Amino acid sequence: MKRLLLLGVLVLYSFQLHAFIRALKPTHCFPNQEFSRTFMFTHPLSEHVAIQQSLWHNFIFNKERSRKSSFQMTTIGQGTLSTDRAAQYFLFCCRDSLLVLGDDAPDVQDRDIRAEWLNINNPKFRGSLKINPRQTQVGAIFEYHQDLGKTFDVPILEDYWISVEVPVVSVENMLNLQQFDILNTGTGCPRDIIEALNQRAYRYAKFPCKRESIGVSQIDIRFGKVYYSKHNFEVVYYSGVSLPTSDHQDAEYLFDSYLGNNGHFGFRTGVSFQVNTMRENCAYDVCWYFGLENLFLIRSNQMRTVDIKGKPWSRYLLFNRCDGPPDQNIPGPNILTCECTVRPYDIVDFSTGFRVKGDNFEIELGYSLWGHGDEQVRLTECFFPIYGIAGKGAFNPSEPIPTAASAACSDISFQAENDTDECGNPIFIPVCEADLDFSTAEAQAAINHKVHFAAGFFHYGCRIDAFFGGGLFWEFPQRNTALTIWGGWAKFGVTF
Repeated sequence: MKRLLLLGVLVLYSFQLHAFIRALKPTHCFPNQEFSRTFMFTHPLSEHVAIQQSLWHNFIFNKERSRKSSFQMTTIGQGTLSTDRAAQYFLFCCRDSLLVLGDDAPDVQDRDIRAEWLNINNPKFRGSLKINPRQTQVGAIFEYHQDLGKTFDVPILEDYWISVEVPVVSVENMLNLQQFDILNTGTGCPRDIIEALNQRAYRYAKFPCKRESIGVSQIDIRFGKVYYSKHNFEVVYYSGVSLPTSDHQDAEYLFDSYLGNNGHFGFRTGVSFQVNTMRENCAYDVCWYFGLENLFLIRSNQMRTVDIKGKPWSRYLLFNRCDGPPDQNIPGPNILTCECTVRPYDIVDFSTGFRVKGDNFEIELGYSLWGHGDEQVRLTECFFPIYGIAGKGAFNPSEPIPTAASAACSDISFQAENDTDECGNPIFIPVCEADLDFSTAEAQAAINHKVHFAAGFFHYGCRIDAFFGGGLFWEFPQRNTALTIWGGWAKFGVTF
């Protein structure tokens, strides 16, 4: 019977492995680089399986010593390390800084951004910008575990358990927008790059100084079964739900702070194995462990900012409305930010390593792989083709009531001539839904490698067993679609 149960768990594990491979499959022709993006999915503080099970597994999966109820609290913090690759995710391809020039500035052919598109009204303006995305997450995670078999004394519930986890998290995001070599500032507001990218005319896609969020990120409920647990051998399977208790990101700001999984409801499944590599009656045991958890997130509606295909940062162009008055200069973020259906799909966390265990201590050295596939973003409503990239002056000055002109060949670095047909007659070319690049607003596929070290001690009493310990970790992304982070944790727990 146990062999059949183990076979069933391995089959379930194969499904998890398939999801893992699907989530980490490269989906772009630039496997190591993304650029001009408006949203990044960062690794949530509460989604570290190796940290969650460190020391804790001895109490909740050990049938020889487990009691009815267990509780643990984990305090954890993580912060980013500066890398140019993370900045390029939001900037241009292979560019660490961008040059902003007005139309009359020297070397205008070398500019990255036309100052007039940002409403800087000095044609001789000159300046450069760079960013340094940083994030800090700190919090406490509370988890309660109940052994159902020992609680209800029902044979069918033997070895089954249920747990509830509540993370209380604080997240702080900073783009750290910097400007330098500023010459010939604007005569009004905005006067420089920082003011331009945070101007009041922008309803969305601003560059904030700092964004903060604090609260309960989600409530995770797991239901599982310990198929085998004896002499430091473990075979465990579980599933559950992740109930969001916080809102998703605010499209008013780039790199906005959000808690947990960005407000998505999720279904969670996982497996955990441990194998004792030592013979019986040794002074200590050396155990190899590995686990795999898959979190499938459900779609939700959010506001996302997109670019025009083939035109990075075109969200910051100025636009005119068809048949409207000339030179309306409507900010691009107000036009290209739309309500979308966001489908995140799978997030996978694989961990493995070795544990050295004695009677009253445990030391752990492990490696983890965390990753997710590309989001899929689609409009919830039709995008009406009534706005075009702003041209110069009127559509046809000879008309009694002049209307706005368009310049569809423009990009963020220059303004093209007004649109005309093959005969030279003025026409208005609007931006339509087929012109929108939705990948700009999608979190791009990420693969993060993590190494960690942990240690802790146990105390076994007559009525209550306890543990305390901690650890450190360092995580780096394979692509520039996630942040390089480091962190540490401390935890204690009891079983009674």
